Amino acid sequence: MQAMTTNSQLQQALTHLQQNQIDACQELCRTIIQKTPNNADAYHLMALGYCQKKQYDTAFQYFQTAIKNQPNEANFYYNFANCLKQANHTKEAINTYQQAANLAPNNEQIWFNLATTYNTKNELEQCQQCYLKAIEIKPDYIKAYYNLAQSYLDQDNAQQAQYFFQKALSYQPGYAKALSGMALCEKHHEHFDHAIHYFKQALRHENLAEFHYNLGNTYHQTKQFDLAISHYQQALKINGKYDLAYYALGSTYLLLGNYQAGWNFYEYRWRSEKNPQRHHHITRWDGQELTNKNILIWGEQGIGDTLQFSQTLPLIIQQCKQCIVECDERLIPLLQRSFPEIKAIAYQTDNNFQTRVDFQCPIISLAQWTSPALPFLSPQISFIKPNQMMVESIKKRYQQFGSLLKIGISWKSGNPDFGALRSCHLSHWVKLLKTSNCIFINLQYGNTHDDLNELSTAHDINVFHDQEVDPLDNLDQFAAQLCNLDLVISIDNSTVHFAAALGIPVWTLLPYIPDWRWQLNSDTTPWYPTMRLFRQTKRGDWESVFQQIDRIDYYA
Repeated sequence: MQAMTTNSQLQQALTHLQQNQIDACQELCRTIIQKTPNNADAYHLMALGYCQKKQYDTAFQYFQTAIKNQPNEANFYYNFANCLKQANHTKEAINTYQQAANLAPNNEQIWFNLATTYNTKNELEQCQQCYLKAIEIKPDYIKAYYNLAQSYLDQDNAQQAQYFFQKALSYQPGYAKALSGMALCEKHHEHFDHAIHYFKQALRHENLAEFHYNLGNTYHQTKQFDLAISHYQQALKINGKYDLAYYALGSTYLLLGNYQAGWNFYEYRWRSEKNPQRHHHITRWDGQELTNKNILIWGEQGIGDTLQFSQTLPLIIQQCKQCIVECDERLIPLLQRSFPEIKAIAYQTDNNFQTRVDFQCPIISLAQWTSPALPFLSPQISFIKPNQMMVESIKKRYQQFGSLLKIGISWKSGNPDFGALRSCHLSHWVKLLKTSNCIFINLQYGNTHDDLNELSTAHDINVFHDQEVDPLDNLDQFAAQLCNLDLVISIDNSTVHFAAALGIPVWTLLPYIPDWRWQLNSDTTPWYPTMRLFRQTKRGDWESVFQQIDRIDYYA
């Protein structure tokens, strides 16, 4: 009779828990434990209640007691693992899921949750194996197919991802997220028409901001910018806090030359984890009066960005009492020499500026307030000053080239997001590098040994590599090297910003969809008077770019 009463009490406690009446559940469990101190089910329900209350340490103790009293109950391990995962004890959660799977190897939910936990640790191979195990047990496990596909997409394995998205859709043809996944795979393969088709199908089933945003990105990649903007705006109507859509709007407007709208939306870059904002404790400068005020300008994104927007510094210097510029340590000599009124310092970790700072502003954001309608009102031919002693030293070394035209080249970008799109293999440069009366000089940062060795072996072309200049180590030396060149030809990386900032003629080779700062169509840029732009006429077609360059002889 007592066992029946205990069972009914356990059932009532479970009902309380399911109805989120946690205190009532736990009160009943305590009564059961007083009567039957080794009742594992009561300890288990107590643990689940504390987990819901997010009192994890107490929950863990009750789970352990439940397991001690009933060590072969897979469900106890499973829920304990769920609680550990919820508390971000990922390693312990994985171990506990594995114990649950050993006791109940045919429970697909255990394998599914183990897979999602491996995914949080970015251990994708183990994650995928667990999803496959769950699918083996439950062949119509749609969510497992979808998650498995997503994990392959995270590895840029769009082909495998597409296979599993299709498996999910075979069981549920209207599964909007799987349709969106198919679209992302097609986009990865640059099958943009197919991607657009799948995104539209997904939107017919579910009107999600994410789908509009990704469709907008796809239209952006096909230069259908009005449609891109429309879908970014649709995303924001659905979710007004969709920061990625604001940022995409900003980049698109800037690319189209709509600076006033572009700068405003471009500020949303700070909502991304990739762009952590600095110096939150200092008031952000948004165009306020700077008379008798000290302002901290800090570099962002990359060295090229800092150089490009340092053009705006004179407009700040003339307004403020002191301008402190926080930047990559390698840029300090160049910036201090070029703008002697500033105080250039390396990036700080302790915020000890040894002077009162009234305002702070990231360097790209200066343009919003100094030149809101144009990229820059009156760009100078050169605004960065090299070390003249270094320039003269390299000049003497380069006298060995006599009357040859000295042309520096760079072909790779290290940008983690767009580097592959911007980079151009040296095989495309062969005809250019065979131009007579020229000496081609390596400006590419990083390890170029294999690239240059392949060029020499396959085409008998030798590019001069100055062993005394390392662009990654000494930017002052690099600037001095650039000043001894007649021309720089490079893809879109920091090299083009250095050369143009020094007033060196530079030819910039751009992909089909360039970074916003280069805008569209024009072969010149208002940022740099000495720069000429060469653009792909279709996606990935570097041959068309080099056909535009054709010959260098006329430059001489």
